[in-house]
Amino acid sequence: MEKNELKSILEALFFITDVPVSIGKLKSVFEDEADELLINEAVNELKSDYAARGSSLELKEVAGGFQFATVPKFSPWVKK
Repeated sequence: MEKNELKSILEALFFITDVPVSIGKLKSVFEDEADELLINEAVNELKSDYAARGSSLELKEVAGGFQFATVPKFSPWVKK
């Protein structure tokens, strides 16, 4: 699997879940399609991609996994 395809799939998985997704869980989802090193690289690139474009979302490491969260400066708008 190419990294860009992996990143798109990861983005979809992180978007639809309401709980942090661990690297171990991701390894089980991708089985032989992507190894742990490639998954970690793709996750780190996604984090950087969101930060670089100034998105209102960030990919955070939380409770042993990863999930999307609102960037703190946008939280007042989300609370309304």
